[in-house]
Amino acid sequence: METVVGPTGVETTLHPAPGDLAFLDYELRLTEGDAFEGEGVLTFGEEENDHALHFKTAYPGHLGPSANPGVMHGTVSWRVSGGAGRFQTATGFIASTFTLNEAGELSDYHCGLIFVSE
Repeated sequence: METVVGPTGVETTLHPAPGDLAFLDYELRLTEGDAFEGEGVLTFGEEENDHALHFKTAYPGHLGPSANPGVMHGTVSWRVSGGAGRFQTATGFIASTFTLNEAGELSDYHCGLIFVSE
């Protein structure tokens, strides 16, 4: 992802990266107002659970309406609690910002700091 701030505003370009596929599977529970909690797994590679990160909310996330009609936006901090394969001993955090439209399409952007012991 490349983001440039120029005279016409902010422009972002997405470029495909080489590598295996990643799969995200999580469950959210609405709590109070715009808050939610949840947990899930992020799996890397073709084989199911070959290399996976397990995570759950570190603090309640928030989901609410955006400036675009029909689009919700939100943020959450995930705490990594181990996993499988090369992530079996993983610890760390993942920050997530996302949008969710009326059709149920999710666009989710993650930035993580993950520690793995050898």
